[in-house]
This record gives sequence, C-alpha cells and structure tokens, in this order.
Amino acid sequence: MSITRHDTKARMSRAVIHNGVAWLCGQVAGPEARHGDISAQTESMLARVDALLAEIGSDREHLLSATIYL
Repeated sequence: MSITRHDTKARMSRAVIHNGVAWLCGQVAGPEARHGDISAQTESMLARVDALLAEIGSDREHLLSATIYL
C-alpha cells in the first residue's frame, strides 16, 4: 500500500493519495471572498478544490463523495 502526501505542513497535508484514491483536507473560500455572499464563497472554494485536484492530476469528475457545510 502506497501513501503519497501532497503539500504537507506542520499539522496536515492538503491532499493524501492512498491506493489511487485522493483525500483532500477541508477547503474554505479564499481571502478575497470571505466577506462576500454565499455565491462568491462557493465559487472561491470550488476554484480552490479544482486547483488542488489539478495539482494531483485529477478533477471534479472523479469525486466519490463531498461533504459541504453551510
């Protein structure tokens, strides 16, 4: 079994790949959208997810599950 950690910091990795499945850490809206409405925050968060998935060679078409807290 292989585990690959991506962009690891002191407390966590932004993504972990295990047996071909990627696990992303929680994503929030970027600083530019934190005081915007829910649409702006959602677009910002999804852009961050897209960028992280692209960094690890994947995209949203391959998501198995997502939990969204409002």
